[in-house]
Amino acid sequence: MKYSDKRGNVVEVSQEHIDTAIKIKIELQKSSPSQKCSWSQHKKMMEIEGFTDSDTNENYRQMIKKAQKKSGELPELKKYVEMVTENKLKSIREEIGEIRDSKIQAQQDYSKLNRLKKELSNDLSFLDGIESAIREKDLSNNVDFSDILINENVEINEMVLAISDVHYGAFVDIEGRHFDTKIAEKIINEYIDKAINIAIQNNVKKIHVIGLGDYFEHDSMRIQNSYSSEKTITEQVVDFTEVIINSLQKLSVNFEVTYSAIGGNHDRQAGNKNDSIYGSHMVTISNKIVETFVKYSENKRIEYIDAEPYHHIKTINGRNILFVHGDRTPLKKSTILSELSTLYNINFDLVVGGHIHHFTMNEVNDDKYIVTFGSIKGSDEYTLKTLNTSASRSQGIILIGETGNFEVKMVKL
Repeated sequence: MKYSDKRGNVVEVSQEHIDTAIKIKIELQKSSPSQKCSWSQHKKMMEIEGFTDSDTNENYRQMIKKAQKKSGELPELKKYVEMVTENKLKSIREEIGEIRDSKIQAQQDYSKLNRLKKELSNDLSFLDGIESAIREKDLSNNVDFSDILINENVEINEMVLAISDVHYGAFVDIEGRHFDTKIAEKIINEYIDKAINIAIQNNVKKIHVIGLGDYFEHDSMRIQNSYSSEKTITEQVVDFTEVIINSLQKLSVNFEVTYSAIGGNHDRQAGNKNDSIYGSHMVTISNKIVETFVKYSENKRIEYIDAEPYHHIKTINGRNILFVHGDRTPLKKSTILSELSTLYNINFDLVVGGHIHHFTMNEVNDDKYIVTFGSIKGSDEYTLKTLNTSASRSQGIILIGETGNFEVKMVKL
């Protein structure tokens, strides 16, 4: 099998390499509470095994994943949920066991034990809720495809369609501002329609849908969230994932489509960020539902591409783009693009995020930009009364031509 490295060189690997890479990936997933593979750790382990031609980039990851699918070793949704539950139980039991073995009687350790018991109960309830909610959904593939109409005589574009800060499940009714799940679904539909029109007008062949985090409101992140959340987190995950799947199918009528999504601060499973395990967020579950749908769907125009828990790197027509949510990355810092380029050893042209619920675009070097896209939710009680700010509803797209020319657009909603 072959893949393209970060410099565009084609690298051919042996079957022994593939078999070893799959085994290491499975073991790393088993050892992670979120069942995610750390590809940087994967590369180190491959080197220990004598394979110096592995990589951490998206092309390599997709090659291994396709090989894993072909070999039948990729877990299905039900098995994945069981794996997550089993792994979570093991990590919690180990921590409880450590407390018992050390015979610590301090009050803080009793509190820790009680918190772990509560977390265990909540996790089991959540996974049970996810499974039962999925059973009730009709995620059948009903798409009446049209031909992908491209004018070969002018530049062919690809489009990044970002979905940021939806806060699905939130309920807002303050100072003339209204928001609920029905409004969220209506706005997403409107956004998809506008994006389709822009794509048709700009000779787009492929659309890359990127989820930038804060898909969900979370019903226990802050005190006011429990009062301003319209649905439980289980309902939020399943219902909004259905919205995502329907949107992908709608786009696929006229275009080739890829999908990836990362987590934001509102998506984490633990209400308290100090209790949060890296990569343990609701978008992980949502992604698995989408991936499973794509796997068993007959719609070959949609491709699911796995992302890291909190960032995604993509190269489109020669432009390197880093996608983040923004809570972990200081996007207002003028040197952040160069710092991230050094960190990942990739010369980024754009760093794209959300989080602040406003559209911004700052040129921080020659033809290098930091971009933030807006929110579907808009203003709420927290932003108006606590932060003393307001925000209109908007999202954003990026058009990237074959020659690397790109245009960033704010889409008002």
